Amino acid sequence: MALGFLIPKNFICRYSLRTGATVFGILMSCLMIVSCIATLIQVLSMDSRHSCGGFPWRNAYSFSITAVLYSLIMLAVNLWFIWGLKKEKASVVLSWVVITATWLIQLLCLMIVLLSMYSKEANFSAWLFSIIFTIIGYGILLYGCLIGYAYWLELKNKRRPSTPEIDE
Repeated sequence: MALGFLIPKNFICRYSLRTGATVFGILMSCLMIVSCIATLIQVLSMDSRHSCGGFPWRNAYSFSITAVLYSLIMLAVNLWFIWGLKKEKASVVLSWVVITATWLIQLLCLMIVLLSMYSKEANFSAWLFSIIFTIIGYGILLYGCLIGYAYWLELKNKRRPSTPEIDE
């Protein structure tokens, strides 16, 4: 494997990959719950078109509803991942890794667009802090995906029967 050096052997150099994947699944589930609640509160607190015209209000409202549904779907995926960890289902773990990696790429593109759009309006130090926290957050999320992938490799190798070596 060309990039095998990126795959962690343990979670935080001490705990098993299963423990790390479970911790990360619970963390992601909590993040999705918080995201869903915050976006739902935003949707419920939108007063109908008093602060802006009809078209911008409909766009903001529809994007918020989409974010709530997306958070609920990702919550279901993370709960499914925790269930798959408990049952040691390699296909569930790999599916979670692919879905979460896709979510991370989509989120990265959104962050790049938003940081580009508001770079002129924001103070440079605020823009710099948001870049720094974005990089830190992505590092943590990427590490979690790598933990999930490493655990999938562990499950895959555990299920494969070992073949005895033949001495010649």
